[in-house]
Amino acid sequence: MEQISHIKCLIEEVATGTQRSPATIGRLASGGDGRMYARLVAGHDITTRRAERILRWLSSHWPADLPWPDGIARPASDEDAAPATPDEVLAQVEEALAARSHARWRQNDMVAAAGHERRAITAALTLGADGQLLAPAALARVLGVDIQVYRDVCHRYRDGGAMPGSWPRRGSQADEMLAALAASGDARFRGRVQGLALRRAVGRAA
Repeated sequence: MEQISHIKCLIEEVATGTQRSPATIGRLASGGDGRMYARLVAGHDITTRRAERILRWLSSHWPADLPWPDGIARPASDEDAAPATPDEVLAQVEEALAARSHARWRQNDMVAAAGHERRAITAALTLGADGQLLAPAALARVLGVDIQVYRDVCHRYRDGGAMPGSWPRRGSQADEMLAALAASGDARFRGRVQGLALRRAVGRAA
């Protein structure tokens, strides 16, 4: 996958240019996954959607004094990215869990691991008796974001929150968390579902 070789190259360029480790740059670019760069170096794959998101992050946060490498097309900014659909959020959850599982279980344990992954996805999106997400830390973990992103989204973007009518930046971690919460059916975000669908439609038509 050419995107993966580009991601590794860009991460290494930024790491050298900023005197930080590739693992640190990889963690920042992937939204908190500290093992992402090491897994790519080891030959693991990622989805096209996630690769595109990482490339956009690297483009948006590229050091001004560092030339963009020749031979790699520079992607659009994160500002131009369409938010994830509920299906894409679920696919990302599955991918994140699979990456963790593959590091923990041997090949002959993959059948059991697959069942574990599905249970973890279900747990991450399960609602409590009050209609709210039961395990927000689990959702934050599988999306690869800090739990503070969940808290910020709840404070700002829930129905009746601090920023009524406003939206997170397209493609941001808050945007993905809001899409996941709306997709889960969380009672606090029911008013956002129609607006999210309209926002996606406008973004795709632009």
